[in-house]
Amino acid sequence: MSARQLSKKFNSIRDIAISARNGILETEISSRSAAEKLKTVFQLFETFEQEQVPDKPLVCCPQDVWTLLGNRYRLLELEQVTLLLLSSKNHLEREISFPPSSIDRAPALRPRDILRPALTYNAAAIALVHNHPSGDPTPSENDICFTQTLSKVAGQLGIPLRDHVILGHPTTSRPRPYCSLRELGYL
Repeated sequence: MSARQLSKKFNSIRDIAISARNGILETEISSRSAAEKLKTVFQLFETFEQEQVPDKPLVCCPQDVWTLLGNRYRLLELEQVTLLLLSSKNHLEREISFPPSSIDRAPALRPRDILRPALTYNAAAIALVHNHPSGDPTPSENDICFTQTLSKVAGQLGIPLRDHVILGHPTTSRPRPYCSLRELGYL
């Protein structure tokens, strides 16, 4: 029996699925193996319908970045740079970590290195994150220049740089263990 004949015989795909589950479809289809395959397909669809997809983290502010990466970055002895690829609604789609280095060492990372994964994975927006192993998240001049260059290039490609967050350690005089270049007015 062809797909067209099945759809004429049964009122809906739901009816076909129920018939497959109850073994009724085997009498309508001449081949037992075809009926079994169809039954398996419908079981897969049932499983797929019931499957719960976990919510993707929302990255709207520097606190969200700290919540996502802070514990991982706290004890690092080298500077780690991570790019967060975001959806149009600021949900984290993918996290890309670059080999430990320093933004301060100019040839280590260039805007094209940062933007390549954003283009590859069709990111709607990005956020850049790195740590200062010293614990002081205050941005250096190089951090500021790099961020502004990256923002300009990313903007030309239609991928807004939402923020560049530098992670450090909280202290008595500086209770926030991170610094946002957007909040400081550099973006």
